[in-house]
Amino acid sequence: MDLDVLVITENWLTGEASDQKIIDAVTPAGYSFHLAALRVSIPFHDSLNYETYLRFQDKSFETYQLIFVSGGILVHIAIINRLHPI
Repeated sequence: MDLDVLVITENWLTGEASDQKIIDAVTPAGYSFHLAALRVSIPFHDSLNYETYLRFQDKSFETYQLIFVSGGILVHIAIINRLHPI
């Protein structure tokens, strides 16, 4: 089965140029990569468009919601990530 969207948590990517090697390794040809928030990243198929819907962060968790659009079909994705104390 081909994946259209994958959510990766606990990755600790920062969006710095030094992350590019890791991003390239997890993003196959024909896919784009979106760093949603600290510790959450989303490789997705290039045929999809997306909008950031809502992001909320509290002391113990963060949520991130996206809407992917393809061929008039909307797919809503909500990610809840528990934050670990440092």
